[in-house]
Amino acid sequence: MKTYLDVLYERIPEEIKQFVKKQGDIAIRINKILRDKEISSKEFAKKIGMKESQLNKIIRGDANPTLKTITKIEAAIDFDIIVVPEYGDK
Repeated sequence: MKTYLDVLYERIPEEIKQFVKKQGDIAIRINKILRDKEISSKEFAKKIGMKESQLNKIIRGDANPTLKTITKIEAAIDFDIIVVPEYGDK
């Protein structure tokens, strides 16, 4: 028997589910890289010219960073957050 939450979840469009997953994946990846490199969010935000509060929203998954912002973060940490496979690669 389906619960009310199951019914609600089924009503969420697939693109929204994928968006939320990717947003969370990006947040987790940035957070892990900063921890591994032992960089504080305050220090990193200053390095990339961003308010610490905005960076923390991205790290928590509460913000939708633009591709430009993600690329700026990638350049500053010298690590890809998003890897786009060649066409035909899985």
